Amino acid sequence: MKSILTTLLLFFFLFVSNSAFAQQYRVVGYLPYYQFGRADNIEFDKLTHLCLAFANPIDNTGTLSIGGRDIDPIVQKAHEANVEVLLSLAGGALDSEWWAAWKHLTLSENRSGFIHTIIDYLYEHDLQGIDMDLEWQYVKDWYSPFSIELKDSLAAHDMLYTVALPGTYRYPEISEEALDGFDFVNMMVYDLTGPWNPDNAGPHSPYSFAENAIKYWRDRQGVPPHRLTLGVPFYGWNFDDPDNVYSFTYRSMVNKNPVYALQDKVGEAYYNGMRTVREKTELAMAELSGVMIWELGQDSFDEFSLLNVIDETINRSVSSSEEIVTSNNYRIYPNPFSEFFYFENQEEESVRILLTDASGKVILEEAVPSFSVREIKNQQIRNGFYFLRIISEQQVVTSKVVVKQ
Repeated sequence: MKSILTTLLLFFFLFVSNSAFAQQYRVVGYLPYYQFGRADNIEFDKLTHLCLAFANPIDNTGTLSIGGRDIDPIVQKAHEANVEVLLSLAGGALDSEWWAAWKHLTLSENRSGFIHTIIDYLYEHDLQGIDMDLEWQYVKDWYSPFSIELKDSLAAHDMLYTVALPGTYRYPEISEEALDGFDFVNMMVYDLTGPWNPDNAGPHSPYSFAENAIKYWRDRQGVPPHRLTLGVPFYGWNFDDPDNVYSFTYRSMVNKNPVYALQDKVGEAYYNGMRTVREKTELAMAELSGVMIWELGQDSFDEFSLLNVIDETINRSVSSSEEIVTSNNYRIYPNPFSEFFYFENQEEESVRILLTDASGKVILEEAVPSFSVREIKNQQIRNGFYFLRIISEQQVVTSKVVVKQ
C-alpha cells in the first residue's frame, strides 16, 4: 500500500504543477481615484485584491498623493469585504512634476528614504502592499535596482509586491531578479490597438491576445502560472471616426441597448462583452491564477455586470449548498466554509486527504479511517479557492473547497 500511495502522491504533485485546477481564485480589480464615487456600486466581496490607482510623489520629499483623494473610506469598504488593498504606483501617464520627482527619488542615494516613505504610507492607511505600474517611457535603468530594494523592504514587513506589465512585452530594463521579486504579475492584455494606431480599427483585447500573452509570459519568460493574472478590460475603443478614436465604458454600451452586453462589437466600437469575459475567465482558471480588471468603475452595476460574470464563472463549479458530493463515497460539508468543514469517508478503506492552495503548497495532511467523519479546522488561511485531494489505493479524487469569511 505504501508504494501505491507514493506513486499516487507523485502523480498528485505532477498534476498540481500542470493541471488547470492548480490556479483558479485571484480576482484583482483596479479602481482609479476618479472612480471613487462609484464605490457604493461595487461588490468588493467578489474581489480578492483591490488596487487603488495611481499614487505618485508630488515633490522631491517623496510625499505620496492619489489624485488628492482620501483613500481611507475605500480601504475600509474593501476590508469589510475581506479584500486585500494595494497601492498602485505611477501609472501610464505622469505629469512633469511627478516624473521629475520619480527621477530624483530613485537615484541610488535617495532610494532608501523614498522606500521608507512608501512603507510609512502603507501603514498609515492600513494597506497590504504595492502594485508597481511604471510603464513604457518611464521604465528606465534604475527600475530594477529600485524595485529589488522596494521588494526587500516590503517582504520584511510581510507585504505584497505586484506589477502590471504589457500583454506580450517585457521591458528590457527589468532584470530576472526584479521580475522574480513580484508576488504576481498582472498582464495588461488590452490596448492591442487604439487612437495611437487609428488606421488599425479592430478589437483591442481579443481572446487570441489573451492566449498569446499566456504563451509569452509563462512559456517564453518563464513566469510560473501561479504568479500570472490575466487582465480583462471593462472598456473599449471606438473607431467610427479615424480622426477621433475615443474610449468608452462597457456600461455605456449596456445603457444604449442591453443586447450589446452579449456582443464585442457595435459598428466600429470594440470591447469585451459578457461572453468573451466569461471565456477569458475560464481560460485564466485553466491556465493561470485568476483575472485582473481595468477598471471597476466602468462596469454595468446591474444584471449585466462583468464582475458578476467573472464571479459566477469562478464559482459555478462550487455549490453554494450545504454539501458537495465529490464521489459516491466522500462528502464535504459545508462548502463554502468559514471556521471548519467536515470530511466524511464512506469507503471501506482509509484515505489520506491533502488540502493545498493554488500553488500546490500543502496546508494540511491527514489520514481518515474508513466509515468515519473528520472535522477539518480553518488553519488561518485566507479567503479563496483551495483543493482537497483524496488519496486511496484505487484513485485520487480532487474537490474544490472555498474559504469565505
